[in-house]
Amino acid sequence: MDKAVQQSIGDAKSILLKENLIQNGSFADGNTEPAWGNSGNETLSLFDFLNRTWLNISSASPAPYQGVAWTFKNPVLVSGVMYPLHVEFDLITQDSMNLSLAIIGIDANGNRIGGDAGGVVVDTISTNAWQMKHESIDFEFPLSLVSASSLTIQLFQSDSKVISTLRITGLSAHFVLPENNRELNGNLIDNNLL
Repeated sequence: MDKAVQQSIGDAKSILLKENLIQNGSFADGNTEPAWGNSGNETLSLFDFLNRTWLNISSASPAPYQGVAWTFKNPVLVSGVMYPLHVEFDLITQDSMNLSLAIIGIDANGNRIGGDAGGVVVDTISTNAWQMKHESIDFEFPLSLVSASSLTIQLFQSDSKVISTLRITGLSAHFVLPENNRELNGNLIDNNLL
């Protein structure tokens, strides 16, 4: 088998085993990568709290759409099937905030599908100062992003405000596969979707 076939098999296996699509979502690697500041104005660092490593996001000046983002391979292209996505994480903020969780498609040339306005906000999150939250979000995979080479998940505030402190850890994303194997007729993948 050539290397590309082996990689495709490994990617499909990861999806079926519900392995995390987000690398280093717990920040256990001791660095902030592959997370990046959504607007370029953010400072990212790590913070140890409650025996966990947290990504700390802050900004010095007020601007809209500040936050954090992660990019990963489009699991639909890898698996050839489309299931709902599950995203889960813990967060805490210094100030009360209104945040949006969005998913954006990136084409093979690195361009945002749909231009600057492309992407889909899949959930909104309101926080209270220093109150920890656990978010667990399931959403249908957007049809407009099926052909994207990669996907970006963004957590951001639309308001033109400074981010004093936004901390996040335990970020994971995976397909929501059917629980009942009878729905799959004994197969690992729903052949009706192929």
